[in-house]
Amino acid sequence: MNKKIFFIEILVGLTVVLIALSGCASSRTNLVKKEMISIERLPSKGNAHIFKVSVYKEGDELVVSGRVTRSIKYRLASQGHIDMAVLSPKGEVIGKASASYIPRIIRREGKHSASYFIARFSVIPPKGSTVRLSYHTQRYSAAKTIFDCGDNAAVNPG
Repeated sequence: MNKKIFFIEILVGLTVVLIALSGCASSRTNLVKKEMISIERLPSKGNAHIFKVSVYKEGDELVVSGRVTRSIKYRLASQGHIDMAVLSPKGEVIGKASASYIPRIIRREGKHSASYFIARFSVIPPKGSTVRLSYHTQRYSAAKTIFDCGDNAAVNPG
């Protein structure tokens, strides 16, 4: 009898955990799939490739995340970061940030392992906005994961 009760308790516990996890996952709204926001990746001046970018709404925040690998053409990856800018439909900057990627060693493209980045913005942009991303080869000494590099390559392309 004790084994039956134990099994039922485990089953109920797993059910509660699965329901909680599905509730957390459903609180995210993928803004790219809903065609509310577009993603623009600027050509890299370094040797990095940004891919698998996601833009979603989580509560009152805009979350931008993605992966970065080094280009096959280059043997060594420079030390840099990812610059991001949130642009209104009129092209005005309504949010910007720089993010370091983790781990700091960029693996070669084509490998299963890649570095990743994530940034949270306290603004939910209107429909038709764009999230622009750029790999910035400039070194920085920020100890934080999210920072302002001072010369955001996504805001000032060129």
